[in-house]
Amino acid sequence: KTLTLRTTSSLVDYIAWTSDKPAVVDPLNGDVVRPAAGQPDAVVTLTAQVSLNGYSEIRTFAVSVKAQEPVNNEKAEAIEAAIKAIEAVGTPITYSADLEVKLAQADTAIKTAKSHGATDSDITNMSKLTAAKETVSGWKEKVALERLSLTIGYQSGDDAASVTKTLTLRTTSSLVDSIAWTSDKPAVVNPLNGQVARPVAGQPDAVVTLTVQVSLNGYSEVRTFAVSVKAQEPVNNEKAEAIDAAIKAIEAVGTPVTYSADLEVKFAQADTAIKTAKLH
Repeated sequence: KTLTLRTTSSLVDYIAWTSDKPAVVDPLNGDVVRPAAGQPDAVVTLTAQVSLNGYSEIRTFAVSVKAQEPVNNEKAEAIEAAIKAIEAVGTPITYSADLEVKLAQADTAIKTAKSHGATDSDITNMSKLTAAKETVSGWKEKVALERLSLTIGYQSGDDAASVTKTLTLRTTSSLVDSIAWTSDKPAVVNPLNGQVARPVAGQPDAVVTLTVQVSLNGYSEVRTFAVSVKAQEPVNNEKAEAIDAAIKAIEAVGTPVTYSADLEVKFAQADTAIKTAKLH
C-alpha cells in the first residue's frame, strides 16, 4: 500500500525524496504500484535528502514491493456461485421440498467457496441465508411443539385401551395453521368429530389408528395414536325378561283401594319379581 514519506520538519528547511524505481514507488506521494502477478517482487531504494541553510545529508531506505497475488479464478467463481445459490433461496413464505433442496445447495456452494479460501465477508448475502434458515427453523419448531403436545380426549371411564364413547380430537391451535385427523377405520371412529361406532356384540374389539397432521406454512409433521374400541356387551335376554316381569308384577298391584288376601299375594309376587330381576 501507499507509503508515508515525511517532507516537513521543525529542525531543517526541507526533506526531499527520490526513488530509483519511481514507476513502482512515487517519491512525491508514496503511491505504490505493485508488479503484476507472476513478476518478481520489486526492491526499491528510496533516498531522503535533508537540508538546512545549504547543508545537506542523505539517507537511503530499501523496501520490497510485493508482486500482486495471482487471480484465483476458482475462488471468485465459487464465491459467485454461493451468492447465486443464496439468492435462489430468497425469503421463504411457504415450505416445500424445493426449498429444502435450495437450502442444501446454498450450504454446499458456501462450503465449496470456503474450500477455495473464501470467508463469510466474501459472500456478501450470507445474512439472507441466515434469515431464511431461521424462518424455516421457526416453522419446524412450532409444528414439532404442537405435534408433541397433542392428546386425545377421552370421556369418563374410557382410555386408549378401552373406548366406548365419543373422542375429542382437537383441530385448532395458536401455533400452527391446521390440525387434521384421519382414521384407518372411519366407520368405527369418525375423524371429523370423534364419534365412535362400537362393533356389535360377539365381534372383536376394533383397534383403530388415528393419524394427526400438524401444518404451518406448508411444513407438516404427523403423529399416530392407537385406540381400542370395545365391542358392545351381549344382550342379556334373561335380564330383560326379568325386568319386564317385575314391571308387570308391580302394575298388577296397582293402586290399592281396599285390602284383600289377593292384594297380599300380588305384593309378594312383585317383591319376588324384583328380586329375580336384580339377580340378573
